[in-house]
Amino acid sequence: MESSIITVQLGQCGNTCGGALFDTLARNSGATPQEVVQRAPQFFRAPRRKKGSASASSTSAVARAVLVDMEPKVVRTEMERAARSGTWGYDERRVCCEQGGSGNNWAFGWGVHGPAVREGVLDRVRREMEACEQFGGFLLTSSMAGGTGSGVGSYVAEALREEHGSAFMMSAVVVPYESGEVIVQDYNALLSLNSLHAAADAIVYFENEQLSAICANGLQV
Repeated sequence: MESSIITVQLGQCGNTCGGALFDTLARNSGATPQEVVQRAPQFFRAPRRKKGSASASSTSAVARAVLVDMEPKVVRTEMERAARSGTWGYDERRVCCEQGGSGNNWAFGWGVHGPAVREGVLDRVRREMEACEQFGGFLLTSSMAGGTGSGVGSYVAEALREEHGSAFMMSAVVVPYESGEVIVQDYNALLSLNSLHAAADAIVYFENEQLSAICANGLQV
């Protein structure tokens, strides 16, 4: 039996990267929702069809994911894009959004929005865990430049560690450019890393500077 991984997508970058991850997994797993679930059960589950429902979410493979953002626009966009694939989608009951951003401020994300969404996020995570036959751990996706990915992301990582102390947790984080993104990005990144090093079992870094160089010099885009 394959252990299931629950992905927690945090902020604009985290939700965009999470969507790209699931899209790639689905494309490499098959042409139908059934094939996707059979070949990538760690990341997808079969839908729980609602009686009389003909929506995409009732027929597509469902990503084992919880989507968190302090603004709904990106989450809504990613959910619509996933549904258009025809093979996979998100569970709309696993979304936790607010109506105001974190102002590119780690402290505001960690100290204000984090406590405000804590119970909602943990409840959605618990419900997704209940849909797993064998739970294997968490994958968190986020950026360290802005306020939600760094601040709320740090808070959620700490909350998950408190709630599920023995669960394996990997954090995939996007490191900002050396300059030019957010004026306080250095502080956001430092505070975020400090928190994640205490909460996560593993951290995978993706550096924007290096990725841009690969695109420009290697891929000519």
